[in-house]
Amino acid sequence: MGGLRIWWFLRGRLGRPLTLLRTTAEWVASESSAGDRPLSGIERQALARMRSELASTKGPDIDDALRLIDALLKHGVKIEQERY
Repeated sequence: MGGLRIWWFLRGRLGRPLTLLRTTAEWVASESSAGDRPLSGIERQALARMRSELASTKGPDIDDALRLIDALLKHGVKIEQERY
């Protein structure tokens, strides 16, 4: 989740689309069964807020981020990108 916030901050500063590195909805689905830490209620709320904010923006990177957020919420886990 922190990685998504960093991505969104950098995207805003650069003022252009910014591809997510390796972290995809498909990756979350494949790694979610490895027993990661469940999302807390606060983390779920933060992801839902970010999803709402992103929904008003256009771009292929936004579509990827929305799918990623949906996967995180669906599987209910927090996965560190460093384990990729």
